[in-house]
Amino acid sequence: MDHQKPLGSASRPERTQYDRKPSSRERLKSVLQEDHQRMNGWTPSSVPEPYRPDQHVAQAGRNKMVGRRWERINDLYIALLYMAILGAFVTGIVNFLGSSVVEVEAPAIRSSLAIIQTESLLAGFSLVGASWLGRFATVLGPVAVDKAQATWWLTLPVSTGPYLRRRLIWQLVTATFLGFVGWLFIAWGALEASQQQLAGGFGGVLSAALSSGLLVLLVFAISALAQTWGWHLKLRKLWSLIPGVVLAVLAVEAIISASATLPPGLLPLWFVSPVGIFSLVQQGGVVSVTIPAVLTVIAGLVTWRTLTRIERIPHADLIRAGESSAHLSGVLTLLESRHVNTAVLGRKDHPTKRLTPKRRGGGPRHPAHVWAMAGFWVLLRDPTARRATLTSIVVVVFVILSEVGQSVTLLTFTISLSTVIAMRGLTSATDQIADQPGLQRLLPLGHQRAWITHTIAPTAFLLPWGLIVGVVSGWAVHGPENPISWLLTVIVAVFSATALAASTVRTSTRPPVEWGSVLQTLQAGRLFTTVIRYLTHGIDTALLAGLPLVISLTLSHITPGYLVFALVTCLVAWCIAVHVSDKKDEL
Repeated sequence: MDHQKPLGSASRPERTQYDRKPSSRERLKSVLQEDHQRMNGWTPSSVPEPYRPDQHVAQAGRNKMVGRRWERINDLYIALLYMAILGAFVTGIVNFLGSSVVEVEAPAIRSSLAIIQTESLLAGFSLVGASWLGRFATVLGPVAVDKAQATWWLTLPVSTGPYLRRRLIWQLVTATFLGFVGWLFIAWGALEASQQQLAGGFGGVLSAALSSGLLVLLVFAISALAQTWGWHLKLRKLWSLIPGVVLAVLAVEAIISASATLPPGLLPLWFVSPVGIFSLVQQGGVVSVTIPAVLTVIAGLVTWRTLTRIERIPHADLIRAGESSAHLSGVLTLLESRHVNTAVLGRKDHPTKRLTPKRRGGGPRHPAHVWAMAGFWVLLRDPTARRATLTSIVVVVFVILSEVGQSVTLLTFTISLSTVIAMRGLTSATDQIADQPGLQRLLPLGHQRAWITHTIAPTAFLLPWGLIVGVVSGWAVHGPENPISWLLTVIVAVFSATALAASTVRTSTRPPVEWGSVLQTLQAGRLFTTVIRYLTHGIDTALLAGLPLVISLTLSHITPGYLVFALVTCLVAWCIAVHVSDKKDEL
């Protein structure tokens, strides 16, 4: 019997196994099968290149070389910018001094005292500058290695010749270029001051500049050759003898000129000095070709001999020169002017002779006496103090006895420069106290009184300086005809020397430059002002202390009332100089 479906029900097809919905596992399996079939049917358009590490290393090396090249270009740009700024400064100074010599209206001193010719004085200064350049070359090596190379490179069994030759050649080329450009700046300033046309023209100036560069090359090559023989100490002593010889020749010329027996045109220093030779070359003619050719031959022979013997330089000498170069680089980078003298002229290579203290009777002395004696012994054993004091006195004496001293501007400039030189050379004791502020608390003495005590030793050295400068300058300007003004000038010089001694404290306790402020946008604009304040800290009070002495040399008559002005000015400079904040003594 057939079953009949009820009316109204819809007919539904029967479901099979193909009509059911696939599961997730089945869908994943089908997708993987399709991908497998697609990959099996794919053919690459090109054969893939194998992995080559050398290409990646070469590309990384090229990128690094490009970065280093741009760094060198940046360093070269900064160096050229510094050289342009320094050259403009040198040109301005030479132009100012030359104009002061040319445009002398009323002589500052008596004409009878001009017994040294201007050419001889310039020749003497150029020879002294050449001797300082030679000492500077011996301090830098000029062949040197840094600390890292001395640690691992010198110990390896490899030849050091190729590297040292490249390093020396680069330094010689740099020195020659600086000597060439330096004379261009000096000649530019001198020509602007004299307003004269040279017979040799621009070619003569270039020839003189080339001679200057070759002379600098010869000085550095001689220093490098002395390194190969181990004679850098002997060469340094030889360079140190030149200033003494120059002073002796100038003294003999002054004596002969005073006796009116010097033949006209007889200038022994002018024809052997760099400035005399370069001025002669600058005039043109056969000399403008002969002298550069001779210097080229001599410098070439010395350089060739040095390059052939460069591997014989002792390792200790290379390390010593590298330390000096690093010291100079740090001084220039941080603008630490307290160590410029040792960085440029070098330290003593032998230990200082020990002084055995003598037993003295009596009880303990006052703390101020202890600090004063300590500073006195430091200055007494420091050759820089004696050198600076004698240099400042000699410069003043020879400028007064030369034709240059007729200019009021140059005379006042010389006195101001002398005050700064004398003060700057007597800061070794206060520098040690400033570098180790904890020493201030070793003795029961107040903060401000301790710094006042530190001015006693410089005062003992500067009082003879003030007496000599006051006597010589007062005698030259006022003379025996006006003994009152002469005596008052000496008293003013003593006041200035006392205030000048206090400037040593201000120079040693100058606030450091916050180089981290350069990274701050708001502080970057104040960096220039901060650096200028740092460089002039101490020099400002020194110039203020020497101001009464400078003014007294420009007056025709000095009254006792002027002593009040001089005393007040020096007292203000002294008070500003010895005032040191308590923060300086914090460890």
